[in-house]
Amino acid sequence: MVGLLYFIIDQSRSFYKLEDGKEITVWKRIGGKCYVVPYNYFGISKPVDCYIETVNTEGFTLLWYRGKLIADIDSTAMIISEKGCGLEDYNDNKMRNDSLFLWNDGGSFKLRSDINYLSVYILDGSIYYNK
Repeated sequence: MVGLLYFIIDQSRSFYKLEDGKEITVWKRIGGKCYVVPYNYFGISKPVDCYIETVNTEGFTLLWYRGKLIADIDSTAMIISEKGCGLEDYNDNKMRNDSLFLWNDGGSFKLRSDINYLSVYILDGSIYYNK
């Protein structure tokens, strides 16, 4: 009975849709880990080859661009991306990505309004879309 209760609590997932065919799963797990998967994920163990691993108190922004999911994550997060996964770290090409996705609003850089993105603060589930 205790094992079943643990299993049910540990399977807390939220699903978000950016556009047709572009969904993500945010899976908050017991122990403070969180997995962000660029598709609807229903497995009972952690994903294998295409996900972001972070903690339940962080946030992230995901941008859909030319068939890729570009993740702007905290420095404590880790991206696991095998070839063909389509998941990239924003900071791996920061200068290029800044020039593509940001605009200068009087000294403050903001995401362009024509970019599809999703920002999630994991702890309380706050989300911000632009689709």
